[in-house]
Amino acid sequence: MDWLEFIASLVESLAWPIVVVLILILFRNPVTDLIPLVRRIKYKDLELEFERTLAEATQKAQREQLPITRPSLAERYDENLTRLVWVAEVSPRAAILEAWLEVEASAAEAAVRFGLRLEPRDRPSPLRLGSLLAGAGVFSQGLLDVYNELRDLRNKAVHAVDISLSPAVVRDYVSLALSLVEYLRNQRPSN
Repeated sequence: MDWLEFIASLVESLAWPIVVVLILILFRNPVTDLIPLVRRIKYKDLELEFERTLAEATQKAQREQLPITRPSLAERYDENLTRLVWVAEVSPRAAILEAWLEVEASAAEAAVRFGLRLEPRDRPSPLRLGSLLAGAGVFSQGLLDVYNELRDLRNKAVHAVDISLSPAVVRDYVSLALSLVEYLRNQRPSN
C-alpha cells in the first residue's frame, strides 16, 4: 500500500463521521430548540418522562404554596424522610413505593377526619380517594393534580420493567410525597 492508497482509505473511512459532526455543528441551534418538546427519550436507561412529570408536579405544588421538604436537610425533618432518602440510594423503586404508601395512608386518615365514609373493606382506590378529598375541600385542583401525578409516577416506577432512576430523582419524589403527607396531616375540618 502506497501513500496515495493510504490517504484514500483514510478519507473513505472518515467521510461519514465528519459529515455527521458538521451537520450537528451547523444545526446545533434548531436541534437544541427541539429538545424541550421531546416527551420521552430512553438512552442508557434514562427516563426523562419521569423526571419531567416530577418537575411539573413540583412546580404545581409550589404554585399551591406547598412547602417542599428538601432531602439535603433530612436531619431537620422527621425520620421518614431520612429513612426514605437512605432507601432511595439502595432501591429507588422501594423508596418511591414507600413514599406513596405514606401519601395514601395520610389521605385515608384525612378522609376519616373530614367525615368521609371509608369502611376498611370498602376502602376506595387512590384515584377515588383523591377525588373525595377534593370534593371535601381538602385538595385544591392543583394539589389534586400533584396527588394524581405522584400516583401515576409510583405506578410507572413499580410496573415499568426498563426504568432506571437516579437517587437524586427519587429523593425529589420522596420530598414531594412527604410534603404532601405533611400537608394532609395538618388538614382539619373547619367546624
